[in-house]
Amino acid sequence: MGDPSGDFPWTIEIVVRDSLQIRHNALEAFRTSANRNLEKKLGRKNYHLKVKVYPHQIMRHNPTANFAGADRFSSGMKHSFGKPLGRSAIVKKGQVISFARVNAEKDVKAVKEVFKIAVQRLPCKCYIEIKPPK
Repeated sequence: MGDPSGDFPWTIEIVVRDSLQIRHNALEAFRTSANRNLEKKLGRKNYHLKVKVYPHQIMRHNPTANFAGADRFSSGMKHSFGKPLGRSAIVKKGQVISFARVNAEKDVKAVKEVFKIAVQRLPCKCYIEIKPPK
């Protein structure tokens, strides 16, 4: 999102504190919140935002019957593949979920504020890492 072809020296990353799975709807909520607020604060051409993880893992659910005569009705774990519920991204401890690149140090402060709001949509504890220009 933003301007991916721009030359931005400052990089602000969101790093995960624990290993976990993040559902696709949580990633989408994070992305839309961050993109909307960055566009309001900085303008469309003054940043580049990218979500680095993709939800490849399919989550499945194998419901069991809990009523009288269920032993004749269900197959137990014989056919335990389950119905797909959604997708999730497997994230390791210390992995970067997303990053934003900006031009000036004043924009870094705005991105940090936006990320603090957007991280609340994720089911994990994260920290923000700022990388200055080289």
